[in-house]
Amino acid sequence: MSTFLVSPAGATDVHAAASDAGDLAVVWERGGAVEMAYSPADVGFGTRVVVSAADSSDPRAAYDASGRLLVVWTSAKGGEPPRLMSRVMTDTGTWAAPVQIATRPGGTIRVADVAVNASGQAVVGWLWRDRALVTRGALGGSWSTGAPWRKTLSVDVAIGDGGHAAAMLQGWVGPLADEATLTFAVARQSPAGVWGATKILQTVVQDPPWVGPGGVAVDAQGVTTVAWQRFSGTGTTVVARRARPGRAFGAPVVLAGQPTRSESPVRVLATPDGLVQVAWVHDWIAGVRAVRRPVGGPWSAPAVVCGGDGVVVGWDVALADTGQGLAAVSRAAHFGTQGTRTSVTNRAGRWLTPDQVSTIADGPQVAISTNWAVVTWLTPKGVRVTVNE
Repeated sequence: MSTFLVSPAGATDVHAAASDAGDLAVVWERGGAVEMAYSPADVGFGTRVVVSAADSSDPRAAYDASGRLLVVWTSAKGGEPPRLMSRVMTDTGTWAAPVQIATRPGGTIRVADVAVNASGQAVVGWLWRDRALVTRGALGGSWSTGAPWRKTLSVDVAIGDGGHAAAMLQGWVGPLADEATLTFAVARQSPAGVWGATKILQTVVQDPPWVGPGGVAVDAQGVTTVAWQRFSGTGTTVVARRARPGRAFGAPVVLAGQPTRSESPVRVLATPDGLVQVAWVHDWIAGVRAVRRPVGGPWSAPAVVCGGDGVVVGWDVALADTGQGLAAVSRAAHFGTQGTRTSVTNRAGRWLTPDQVSTIADGPQVAISTNWAVVTWLTPKGVRVTVNE
């Protein structure tokens, strides 16, 4: 493993991305600027790049199969309407000019999620006031106006290599978001950009502990998988449902029981050929659990991911197109820190013994490609990145 300090102090909101070819990128916000460090395939991290110099925040990044990188962020200059912005870096490191994806008359825009498929088709999930919107576009091309959903707290997006896309939405039906009945819903979009009807998966009467968002993934054949924490009078379970293009969702499959509801999200990832990985926080002490569904096979039993002592304070997971998984979990003990540990799966899908990469317990972010894995986290001195082949 190699570790790099890629930013000065003061960075926040760090995120990682990896391409199939082994390109790695880390983006963050620092002092109102969106900055980035990247490593072309088989080359170490180079000079820090300023993607947007001022009035910018909330960066996210994702690669397509050719190594083009999409960076998305929000811009809010004083007295001007907020804007959702993007910029593309080619596989040779050349930057295109910034492109405005969307703008709104006042309020605040927040980037929720970004997904890019192999050919460079992209979907961006974002939040504005009480709405979630999903905007579709192409790297170097134009962007749609965005499909809106009212009274929505969160949105997770995915797009498969065949062009099918989906959004997992957490909304509410009461007058106020913190005194409401929550809804979990999914909407699917055809390769032509047409949204189907939004399907309500479950409604939950909200009381502490709050229920975290669900997740969604789409494979190259357009099969959509959603997962979330389902609560009933008999307890909480993590469940998944799947649907082929043009077909209804199948019945919920229980992936695991939960000791209680968790505010942490359920994260769903899929390879192009259809392997699916679902991960969630079992509880803040027991830590993260994950299941996998191989192509054409059944769901696995839950596995412990990056086990250890201390309270989970941050975690992230990634999945390479080859099916290899990567996870990082940060734990903090009382009056001290336990640090951040990472783990990968072997070819059979079993999570291996974790490695300690940091003694600092801060929210890590991970990305994985065919040959490289990257873990990034914040330190008092700046953004650190650990790369492992």
